[in-house]
Amino acid sequence: MSAHMRMEITVVLPAGKIPLGSTVTKRTGRKTYTLRDRLRMFPVPLTKAERESDAVPAERQEIVAEPGVLFLVSEGDANAILSTTELMWTTTAERLTDWLRHGLDPYADSGK
Repeated sequence: MSAHMRMEITVVLPAGKIPLGSTVTKRTGRKTYTLRDRLRMFPVPLTKAERESDAVPAERQEIVAEPGVLFLVSEGDANAILSTTELMWTTTAERLTDWLRHGLDPYADSGK
């Protein structure tokens, strides 16, 4: 892979056009968030190994965003935003090119 494909690029897009799981920032900020369409909550704190295992307790709750809404998640905090909210997505030239080839479909890799 050439050096220019590994180069980081920041683009401003509506949240609903950015791939889920991407790291984003608000247009006026520097704090990074992960873009999600669902939140998983556990009744008691779990270790990293417990969270990543298939043996997750049945008490886990999942909140799925309504259509037109997404979540910004950072360090255990989550905020709901409209999918039209403009965010800054910093990605590599390679990933941006792949995203453009998928016809701007943010769910192309997520199976949605």
